Amino acid sequence: MPQNPGDLQSRKLDKAIVQALRDLMVSVHSLDRHLEALSQPHPEQESTAKKKDDTKNKDYLIQPTIRSIVELPPDFIRSQESGQNKNYRLQKREAAIARLNYRVNRCIKRAAWFTFGCAFIYAGITAGQWYELRRSFTIDQRAWMSVDQFAVVNEPEADHSFSVGVLLQNTGKTPALKEVCQAYPLLWRSQPPNGPPMTPFNDNSPATGSENAFAPGAKNIECDTTPWTPDAALVTDYREHRAALYIHVNIKYRDIFSIEHWTKACAFHSYGMPLHEFGYCSYGNDMDR
Repeated sequence: MPQNPGDLQSRKLDKAIVQALRDLMVSVHSLDRHLEALSQPHPEQESTAKKKDDTKNKDYLIQPTIRSIVELPPDFIRSQESGQNKNYRLQKREAAIARLNYRVNRCIKRAAWFTFGCAFIYAGITAGQWYELRRSFTIDQRAWMSVDQFAVVNEPEADHSFSVGVLLQNTGKTPALKEVCQAYPLLWRSQPPNGPPMTPFNDNSPATGSENAFAPGAKNIECDTTPWTPDAALVTDYREHRAALYIHVNIKYRDIFSIEHWTKACAFHSYGMPLHEFGYCSYGNDMDR
């Protein structure tokens, strides 16, 4: 099989280098023996050498007597330089690739965190929209209990009990459940629509209730006050328009979503007005939203 001319030249070059190294080693061994022989002084010269100054002996350097020069072929030098250049370029390319990989990985991490942040924000927005949609739906479809009208059978009289009739209604789109109504009448010396502070209703206050479901649009749901006998002096002030009849109402109920709701109302009636005519106070009329 024919050999490549480049391989033959490389082998010749290797043989030349090996031979040059062998010659160099022989020259070095010969130099070592020559220096060893020179380093042993003659007996007559030994006493003379001791008389010389120590400082001059330290500064005295033995000059080499044999010098060997190794010359490498130019082709070999060029091939070595070319190999070094290739290694340098390869290392530089690997370093550039490593920097590029680092930047790419860093960009990927940033993109991943950015995507995660966007997904988190989108999830929050979606949850908020769903909550608002559900809230709007429940508000639109819930029951709304309110007072339809007030009425008294007769005007208050001294030493006679009387009560105020209250009729409720459901203006919502779904039934009202577990309705509880609390109504409290009183005579108060003031000019309407300003009246007494709102009655602080609680669970122990007299109330009327029903477990029935009041359908949407239902009216004439009774919530009368308990019979009450007013003081004679208050009745006199009422008939002389120094006092007015007030009624406070508190309604509690649930909708079909099992959410509790409430409605508060305040109304007044002055002596001489029709028995079914009531005006609303400037305060105390409110309901939950």
